[in-house]
Amino acid sequence: MQYEDDPEAHGEQAQVVGLETLAGRSAYKVQFVSPDKTVRYQFFDSESSLLVRTEWITGGRGKEKTDALLMSDYRPVGGLLFAHAITVERASGERVTYAL
Repeated sequence: MQYEDDPEAHGEQAQVVGLETLAGRSAYKVQFVSPDKTVRYQFFDSESSLLVRTEWITGGRGKEKTDALLMSDYRPVGGLLFAHAITVERASGERVTYAL
């Protein structure tokens, strides 16, 4: 379960683990670890602070795989910015984009 408002209040541990380049822009990589030890990473654009990518790592014992969501085309709606395009990247290589 995700609690971006205050993950630690819900038993998740969060920490910034690096700065990476995504699509030519720098993004902070934040690691979230849930009470059941599920790990996910979220990437926030270093200039706008917008969420641009979320990764989930599943499997174990050398069989880890990563699925991801990429958020883009942010536009204002009611005074807030919302992603109008979300791309699903599966570990299998499948890639699908949903656009509003």
